[in-house]
Amino acid sequence: MSWSALAWAVRQKLPSTQKLVLLMLAERHNGDSGQCNPSHDLLAEDCGLSRRSVVDQIGKLEEAGYLRVLHRARGNAKLPNQYVLNLHFGVPEKVKNIPDDPFLVVNDVHMGSEPFAQGVVNDVHKGSERAAHKPGIEPGIEPNTKKIPKSRAAKPEVEKPEGVTDTTWSDWLAHRKAKRAPVTQTALDNIASEAAKASYTLEDALKTCCARGWQGFCADWVQPRHQAQPQAPRQLQSFAERDREEQMQRWERATGRVHPDRQQHMPRNVIDITPRGETMFLES
Repeated sequence: MSWSALAWAVRQKLPSTQKLVLLMLAERHNGDSGQCNPSHDLLAEDCGLSRRSVVDQIGKLEEAGYLRVLHRARGNAKLPNQYVLNLHFGVPEKVKNIPDDPFLVVNDVHMGSEPFAQGVVNDVHKGSERAAHKPGIEPGIEPNTKKIPKSRAAKPEVEKPEGVTDTTWSDWLAHRKAKRAPVTQTALDNIASEAAKASYTLEDALKTCCARGWQGFCADWVQPRHQAQPQAPRQLQSFAERDREEQMQRWERATGRVHPDRQQHMPRNVIDITPRGETMFLES
């Protein structure tokens, strides 16, 4: 590792992924010999990136002028590339000459060879890594580190009415949620209106909805509290009384008058008069 190369790489203003690859190349740079030839797989492991992403970032760094890539091969077998870091970018650093490498090949047949490159021009470049150094169509995907804000809990649209206890209100809200019925002001106003018709308070109406499993409330579903219970008719004691009652009803329908036997059982008004000498009772 070359401290001067690493310090130079740290000072460069580059995108995060390119700078990470440049730092790993500087970390693999030999300050004494100038050698820097890690494989793509080793760089991908050091950077935590895919091999393709490493190749793309190296191509971008080469085009920007931060480094040069020298392809190496032994016969028809490809060897790890040699990377020459241009330490004159940013704070100038002395670039040491690379000793002669018998395995270096020319970069491009049509552009001429490097002045110090040796070897034979062959078909090594056909389908080789040189094309892979060009920036790909799809850039390396940067990890998304933005924190997604937590959604705030939505406040209930309807506030608890006056006269309703917290327990009843929370029970009714849970009941509406279980019924999958929205809590709206219109629904609450309708319950209050129907409760008033049945002489119920809103508190009692909501309790009744929870107790009976009602989604809504209707005055017709409950008996108004102010309405007196109807008195049950007097039960006839025997079949004879029942027949006698039917006969009197038929006579009353035919004559349009009250049956005499029924008049005997009707209450009479008694007037208490105190005259001069004695007390008299008159029946009317």
